[in-house]
Amino acid sequence: MPIVSERWNDDMQKVLNRYLSPGFEVNLINVKYGGMESLTGLAMVVALPYIIQEILKAAQEGYDAVIPNCFADPGVVQSRPVVNIPVVGPGESALHIACMLGYRVGIISPGSTPTQQLHGKGSSQTYQSVQSHGLSTRVVSNRGLALAVEDLGDAELTSDALHKASLKAIEEDGAEVLVLGCTGMTGYAEELQTKLDIPVVEPTVAALKMAEVLITTNLKHSRLAFPSREVKYPLKYPPTLKL
Repeated sequence: MPIVSERWNDDMQKVLNRYLSPGFEVNLINVKYGGMESLTGLAMVVALPYIIQEILKAAQEGYDAVIPNCFADPGVVQSRPVVNIPVVGPGESALHIACMLGYRVGIISPGSTPTQQLHGKGSSQTYQSVQSHGLSTRVVSNRGLALAVEDLGDAELTSDALHKASLKAIEEDGAEVLVLGCTGMTGYAEELQTKLDIPVVEPTVAALKMAEVLITTNLKHSRLAFPSREVKYPLKYPPTLKL
């Protein structure tokens, strides 16, 4: 969990346990420093080294895979060269699964700024994630809610906002498959899918199932793509960060 607050942990654990396959166990661990309840802008920069720290600790403690639970996949690319277990990004997993279910993908994400919330625009961070995965030609819509991440704790408000934004993505943008563009929306996909009658992919669940697949098929990231290299020049770590 790449945020400091444990506010979402109980609900997240319930959802993960519901989808967890027999023989697997999932544990939630929060970073020590960074954003309290969201991971945007400066909070991402502050939290990133501590996210990587927890990934390294998980590998050392014998975990079989790690999921930095944020749609932006923080620390995934940076940590793959230094661990030998799968590091699975929720955004990457959800987007690629969505591309298997339809040609035109729409993303529904919280508005990270007041202007985005007012005009129903998806966050800039979401655009960057799509571009980094090379899926700009497949994602036809990035709709934002009139809500910030911190407001997602209101279930009724969030459900209503998701439904309205999803209808616009389908009717105005031509989306055939939807992806929830924030792990703070975990738990809403099934209800939304029933209402809309199209696939709705939840990033946390997508990452969980992808991690299970990689573990059971003995697959992990390629060393040609993510070569393991020693740091040539010494690093000076902050006093609170020990890797």
